[in-house]
Amino acid sequence: MFTLIAVTSCEKDDVITQEEKDFMFPKLSGSVITVDQLLKNPDLKDKVLALSKGSINKSGVTGIQIDTSRIEVMESSDFTTYTFQIVQDSIEKQSILKNYMLTIVNDTLQVQHLVSYPV
Repeated sequence: MFTLIAVTSCEKDDVITQEEKDFMFPKLSGSVITVDQLLKNPDLKDKVLALSKGSINKSGVTGIQIDTSRIEVMESSDFTTYTFQIVQDSIEKQSILKNYMLTIVNDTLQVQHLVSYPV
């Protein structure tokens, strides 16, 4: 006696392996906000005000001053990133551009990055 097993599939079946699920990127949304909108968040208010005045923050980042005229926000279900331009003199801007990025992960952990781009 023989048993025949047939597995069939349609070309239009959506098949996603576990490996593919692990590497899927989160859905992102982006926007530009004003400093007034950002200052409504009490957890960010002190940090943003200190950096907009060029103050030293807890991580020891010194000598930077953020420009709050344009704040870019990137959000997903797990994090929110705020990107600010760094105030630079005209000579420095000719060779390098700098951004300060503040990422809030799961509404608690704050990660800071100072990013430089050669012109």
